[in-house]
Amino acid sequence: MNTFLWSIEFLATFCEVALNLIFCGTFIEKNTDSKRPLKKFIASVVVAVLIIFLNQIELYSYMTVLFNLCLIVLMSMIVYPKNKIKIFILCPVFCTILSTIDNIVVYVISYTTHIESSEIFQEMSLYRVLAITTSKTFLLFFVIVINKIYRNKKILKNKYLVLLLIITPVLLIITISMTFIEMNSNKGKIIMSIVFFIIMFLFSILIFFGTFKLADYYENLHKLKLIELKNIMLEQSTNETKETFELIQNSLHDYKHSIIYLQTLADNNDIDGIKKCLSQQNDFLGKRLFYYKTGNDTVDAMLYIKQKSAESHNITFIINANIPEECPVSSEHFAVILGNLLDNATEASFTENNPFIEVRIKKLEEYFWIIVSNKCTNQNVSLKTSKPEKHLHGIGLNSVRHIVKHYNGELNIDTESEKFEVKIMIPL
Repeated sequence: MNTFLWSIEFLATFCEVALNLIFCGTFIEKNTDSKRPLKKFIASVVVAVLIIFLNQIELYSYMTVLFNLCLIVLMSMIVYPKNKIKIFILCPVFCTILSTIDNIVVYVISYTTHIESSEIFQEMSLYRVLAITTSKTFLLFFVIVINKIYRNKKILKNKYLVLLLIITPVLLIITISMTFIEMNSNKGKIIMSIVFFIIMFLFSILIFFGTFKLADYYENLHKLKLIELKNIMLEQSTNETKETFELIQNSLHDYKHSIIYLQTLADNNDIDGIKKCLSQQNDFLGKRLFYYKTGNDTVDAMLYIKQKSAESHNITFIINANIPEECPVSSEHFAVILGNLLDNATEASFTENNPFIEVRIKKLEEYFWIIVSNKCTNQNVSLKTSKPEKHLHGIGLNSVRHIVKHYNGELNIDTESEKFEVKIMIPL
């Protein structure tokens, strides 16, 4: 009989450990069911054996509970070595929920069978088998539901786990402490114990799901701000494109008159007049219709629009760009990077004397470089915006940082030699 009871205890412990890995994996990796199954199985067996060994020394005490928690956290960190912070937070969440479920089941059985809860917690018996079998069934159902809800959703970021990090350890300590306190209480308090642990379970679930709702709220708020920023940029780009086409239309209109004038000079055999007119048109083409060719049509159009915008404010615009065929950056991302950096450089140039903006795009060794610099005499330069849409401040630069990170690149800002320079390095 004793062997049977300990076999059930081992299976229940293995179930706890394995469900903990599934629970943590739900918020760490996508499609967790198909990843590292053998590693998870072996880790669960090893930890379950160690916990059973400790339980045989003392079945339920402060020391065994502490050691068991440490073993589960350590095992989870080994399985998910790149996510130690999340594991350190998610394991206590799981253990808090596990502890409240165990207590609810134990005290319900204690109330219905008139058995002391301490006997179920600290003695091997059929009542303990009933308790652990029931509680693990509820736990299995809970983890499956959580896995189904969150498995295909975006992975939870570290910054949204702060609330759980603060509250969950407190809940776990209260739950475990109350367990030992209630084990020494009389039966008259069993109903109160059941109510208490049900409240603790519901509160744990409320905090757990509330954290995700809070994360979703801020994620959606950030997305709305990004959409608003994109709309502003789109409107600005549309206006600049409109101005560009108006410039071209006016230029074509001027060409028509120039051709008529040249025809008149030709009819009068005025060679000097023709040369003078052609020289003027050549200067006009060089100053007003310069179109830099980088090898990427999107970048060409973006540079042309930003160049004309800068020159309209008497800002010298220098371009030295050559985009290789193996450029890793997509045209859409290129437009976002250049649009944000050149808008910032143009805005910063309004307060400078003899301002300039320089764009350098090149391949150097095994890296692709995007460098945007502008004159900056203020060495204590601030990144605060002077635009009226202050609530959107930082989103543009953060968007650039996010894109650079997507390509495993680096973004650095230098403010030396009266120059503000943004350097982006992306591996090819």
